[in-house]
Amino acid sequence: MAIRVIQQNKQNITITMTEENNYSDEVLKQQEAIRQSGVINMFDKRGVKRHADDMGFNELVTFIEDANASEYTEMASKAAEKHRQ
Repeated sequence: MAIRVIQQNKQNITITMTEENNYSDEVLKQQEAIRQSGVINMFDKRGVKRHADDMGFNELVTFIEDANASEYTEMASKAAEKHRQ
C-alpha cells in the first residue's frame, strides 16, 4: 500500500492511499540502463527523459511524462533495487 500526499495549498492537504505501483519490467530495465550509463544525474527527471528519448526508450519516456516527481523517484529507486546484485 502506498500513501500519496498532495499539498494543494497551505490549508488543505489531500492524502490518497493506492495500491503499490507495479512498473513494467521494460520501464525498470530502461531506467537502469540509463543509470548504469552514468551520463545523467538520475534526479534530473527532464534530463533522464531526454536521454531516454535519445536512446529510443519510448516506454520510459511515456512513464516520465505521466509521472509526478514522487512517482518517478519511487520507480527509479525500485529499478536500482531490482537490478542491484
